[in-house]
Amino acid sequence: MNRCIKIDPKNLQAYAYKADCLKAIGDYTEAIKIYTEVLGITFDEEILLKRAIAFIDYNDFENALNDLNKLI
Repeated sequence: MNRCIKIDPKNLQAYAYKADCLKAIGDYTEAIKIYTEVLGITFDEEILLKRAIAFIDYNDFENALNDLNKLI
């Protein structure tokens, strides 16, 4: 994953996959940071939903709700 990012730093799928892996191991802060970086480059509903779920897992319900409201 890091190798993919090194080879193609503009590969947003690699960043999103890295964030997914970080979230899966409980590193919500870093996952949220990466999801936010991706969303700063392009709007993607799936990434926004994944970030909302990461916020929920991190017990940051206010930010989770903000993201979920953007999906409505």
